[in-house]
Amino acid sequence: MPGTRQSKRLQEANLNSSNKKFKENPKGDHENKNASHHKKKNESEEPNVPELEFFNRKSNQEHVELPHEIATAHTKTFIDGLQFILDKDPKLLEPVESKGAFPICLKREEVPAEKKEDDMFYFHKLVSSLITQHIGGKGAETVEQRVIDGLSGKATKANDDGDDDDDGGDDDDDSDNEKEIDDSIKAATEGDVDVDEDKVTNSDFPSPEVFVNADEEVLKSCGLSQNKVEYVKNLSKCFLPPTPEDSEDESTSKEKSQKPIQLTNGYFKKSSTLQVSKDLESLKGFGPWTVTMFLMFVMERLDVFDIGDLGIRKGLNMYMEDRAELVEEVENLFDNGTLERSGRAHNFKDENIDADVAFAIADQFRPYRTLFMFILWRISDTNYETMGKTTI
Repeated sequence: MPGTRQSKRLQEANLNSSNKKFKENPKGDHENKNASHHKKKNESEEPNVPELEFFNRKSNQEHVELPHEIATAHTKTFIDGLQFILDKDPKLLEPVESKGAFPICLKREEVPAEKKEDDMFYFHKLVSSLITQHIGGKGAETVEQRVIDGLSGKATKANDDGDDDDDGGDDDDDSDNEKEIDDSIKAATEGDVDVDEDKVTNSDFPSPEVFVNADEEVLKSCGLSQNKVEYVKNLSKCFLPPTPEDSEDESTSKEKSQKPIQLTNGYFKKSSTLQVSKDLESLKGFGPWTVTMFLMFVMERLDVFDIGDLGIRKGLNMYMEDRAELVEEVENLFDNGTLERSGRAHNFKDENIDADVAFAIADQFRPYRTLFMFILWRISDTNYETMGKTTI
């Protein structure tokens, strides 16, 4: 951290706290929060961080422009966002241009609008995120292909060693449940399964009805744990139209909060980032980081920020170490009462980081905090390009 003063403040805070392709979304902003580290905030409680003098001084420096290679390779909205960030902090040009174009944001990779007119687009992405949790690379692709083949009637080799351990009811990318991960990979990669991810389309993917009616043993034989089977079935019900039985259950239920979420293409188009996050995280199996990935890579929301990933936290520490004046200015805002601490935890196992300071700094990059996250990944040399393919 930047200096001994920062370390001292972190200790004090710890004692006083318990805790592609983009389109601008005018519907609202959201702070995705790792469930084990954060407390939820209502939309009206978004922090009102004043414009920091540090960035005012930076923006008055010489104007920097993106290299031609990047400026011509990406979508206009993405370029506008990058230029906005560079106008705030010109020094970020170095990590932005260090590796050339951002592969997932190239113009040629834009998802055709018609693909998102189908509810199956979002259903496919969300189910995939559940299926592939804690499994990476080839294993994740193989498990998904096994599920597709199994539910389409193709033969799949039953595996008694599926990932039967508890998924914890939440996805935590820092999970220490190594046995579950090992079993998942073992289940995913046993046997020969041909995978061609480019050929897996929304029309190939089983419908919500198929998942709801699927035999649990068939899904488990494809490499899913008992918990993942339940998560996928529960999600699938949210994509089905309500039935008379649902209305009856709702009228007799004492817990109105248990009303099933209805997920449709219209819902994803109209709902704010905050609302989508809240609704998805209410479903078992969807932790904050899975939702963050969905918002960034699938819904293309520009203003998403989360520190639930190790690469982001490393990037933040490196960013702040080089900007001690910025950190001090933000800390003073908390000290003099201009900003109130949220109750977020300030210590992570891997990185000693003040979450409130981190969110306050990121707030300066609204409405392009998603792009700031990508730059932080680049600062920490994290291979984020694979995240959109293996986690969603």
